[in-house]
Amino acid sequence: MRIRIPIYLLCFLYCFTWFRLPLSSLDLPVQRLVGWGMFALLIANIALRRGTLSGPSFKRYLAFSLVFMGALAVNFLSSMGYTRFFDVKLFLMDFSKYVAIFGITLTVYYALKNEWVTTDRMIHFIKRSGVLCLYITIGLLALYIIGFRSTNEIFVRPFGTAWGVWETGRFLPRLAGTTAEPQQLSIIFITPILLIMAKNKNKLSFIPLLGILVLFMSQSKFSFISIALVIFYLIIARKSFRAPVIFFLALLTPFIYQIAIKLPIMKDFLDNGMNAGAITERSDNYGILFGIIKEHPFFGIGAGQYGLYMQSLGADVPDNYYPNADLMKIFAEVGIVGFLAVIFIFAYLAVTTMRAYRVSEGEEKYTILALGIGTLAIFFNMFIGYEFLHVFVWINIGMLMYYNDKVLSSHKEEVVTNRRLALSR
Repeated sequence: MRIRIPIYLLCFLYCFTWFRLPLSSLDLPVQRLVGWGMFALLIANIALRRGTLSGPSFKRYLAFSLVFMGALAVNFLSSMGYTRFFDVKLFLMDFSKYVAIFGITLTVYYALKNEWVTTDRMIHFIKRSGVLCLYITIGLLALYIIGFRSTNEIFVRPFGTAWGVWETGRFLPRLAGTTAEPQQLSIIFITPILLIMAKNKNKLSFIPLLGILVLFMSQSKFSFISIALVIFYLIIARKSFRAPVIFFLALLTPFIYQIAIKLPIMKDFLDNGMNAGAITERSDNYGILFGIIKEHPFFGIGAGQYGLYMQSLGADVPDNYYPNADLMKIFAEVGIVGFLAVIFIFAYLAVTTMRAYRVSEGEEKYTILALGIGTLAIFFNMFIGYEFLHVFVWINIGMLMYYNDKVLSSHKEEVVTNRRLALSR
């Protein structure tokens, strides 16, 4: 039972985080639906004993994932006691999302390991996803400017009646494109942009430049971190390019700053500081999340229950309200065991990626760097955003796990062979 088609399809949908089925009563992004299908195929292939499950990254990731799912099971049983706001349906909704994302990484690694898919084809579709979404985002801005409005929300999210565009009350709106909101747009293009550069001898060509412009026009404060990471990649990947990049960056920074402070959202932030709307909401959520962690550190309040907990405090929020703080939400809802399992996944990935980058060569080296920086950006965003349950980061992780094991295994064999040759002389 081959899983090539759904994996390539998911890579093509990499940047289409909003695209969903037209079901008014159910929030079901197509990405997640494909992820469930991939995981079902993975289970079927394992049951039929097709392929191998070997590899240190696979085994450790599987162990951490099982620890997390075990913590969820304990969390469910312990949270049933909080009858004042516990909802089984909300728990199962979050549970199904966790199954999808962990299953995606396992399936990507499993398929690559058994050569059912190739990294070149996966990267090809991720790049195409990025390019297509860039053009769609610019097209949505053009539609907004000429006055087109729609409330259809299957393909892109409407903000009021503006497709993929967040109105600011001024001429230049915030761009959300094919994502759920502008902050998500500020990180979604990083990996495709860097992979395009890695496959193009690390040149800053038209598409990466257009991607940087779109990141800037999202008007998300995190977009500046994203752009900084793209520049960081250039400085690392092209040593001969470091001096010109630093020179032009120093030259252009004052002009970029003058443009940035005139953007509506940036102006609001500079005028109001910590009292700006987004900052206030995040700080309030962090205060409540820390309170939950202090009160329920071991088992949390139950996956998916934060909205109901907020309602119990008198807040006017929907049942499925999600705070802009992935990692703290996991700690508050699932408890310390689930939180540490997630931290160990990223910590192990960071260590093995740095080791693999140091010993790899050529295009493979820069592909690992591109995937690593793209994943790092998403991880940083998890402190202030909600990317954990989205597909794109777990595609990155599955590919990095495969690259890391492949490179480190080859390097180990090379070291052993050289030692044997040295001893035989």
